[in-house]
Amino acid sequence: MDTLRLLFLIVMATSACDCAVMQMCEKHNSEFFNLLEGEAFLFQPWEIETDLYEVKWYRNVTQPEPISTEENQRVHYHGKTLFFLKVQPEDAGVYFAQHSDEDGRCHNYNVSIKVFRSENDTKLLYGKIKNSDSNMKVPCPGWIKSICDDHNGTFSWMKDFKPLEGQNKNDLLIKDAKKKHEGVYTCVCTWMHNQTVYRSSGSRRLIKEEQRVHRKPKILVPETSEVLADKGLEKKLNCSVFCGVNVFGHCNARWEVTGRSIQTDGYSQSIDNVMDNISKHTKSTAVLTIEKVSGRDFQTTFTCIGMGLFETESRNITLRQRGATATDGPIPGER
Repeated sequence: MDTLRLLFLIVMATSACDCAVMQMCEKHNSEFFNLLEGEAFLFQPWEIETDLYEVKWYRNVTQPEPISTEENQRVHYHGKTLFFLKVQPEDAGVYFAQHSDEDGRCHNYNVSIKVFRSENDTKLLYGKIKNSDSNMKVPCPGWIKSICDDHNGTFSWMKDFKPLEGQNKNDLLIKDAKKKHEGVYTCVCTWMHNQTVYRSSGSRRLIKEEQRVHRKPKILVPETSEVLADKGLEKKLNCSVFCGVNVFGHCNARWEVTGRSIQTDGYSQSIDNVMDNISKHTKSTAVLTIEKVSGRDFQTTFTCIGMGLFETESRNITLRQRGATATDGPIPGER
């Protein structure tokens, strides 16, 4: 057998062995990372807690390609750590680490890499920080922090991709945060490997919400426990509730009728939630329409219910028939 044919058979046998071993291995959860072209990235399967195992890295699950261990290679591995130095678009793909434990069981750990050319690409963002806190904190994405901690790197920050002076901690604290502080904040780690300086970064978008003040629901209307009504005529009852400042979505009013169904007993209900554009005061109003007041309605309890985020308030009313010669004017709750 000539040398070339022997070499070919050895390569084919090795590839077949890798595929067979991979199929017999226990597969663990895959992880996914979006990276910026030209930056550096390190990955360690967090489930491999010790460096005692012999770990091998491959690219491409269907046809595994061994990754180099030579540290002068842009993509290589050392121990359980996979290095991407100045990542390029052609590095995108699926990589997996493989090792056997003390019981001889084989394990695979997958990581999927995508590479983007523009730092403005929203797919590079590590989520949003969105609240109304006076002081807002922007934490550095976990894997960037790990690189800096493990390689004695230095932190810096950018806002909307422009440097921020004097910010060199892994968390960025914004005191007395206002709308003007909204934007994209990027944590940058500068670190060294084999006498060469590399850069790794991760960004988050900060959104400053207007402050919310939740109050115990206050029933504004009805103000009394009795409301005048005329038998045989239509009657509208208002239930109006104040819930606080800027709490739209957490303020609801409604009517309940003791022992009777609003949907089937000649009643209908409409609900309107409003928030003042300037004061942000938030109210909800429920209007109960009695199509035709009957004698039974004068024996019924109507309950106005106000619901906030944390508390509920209610007020009961009854109808009192207006006398034929009564000159009563409108009273709270009538419409």
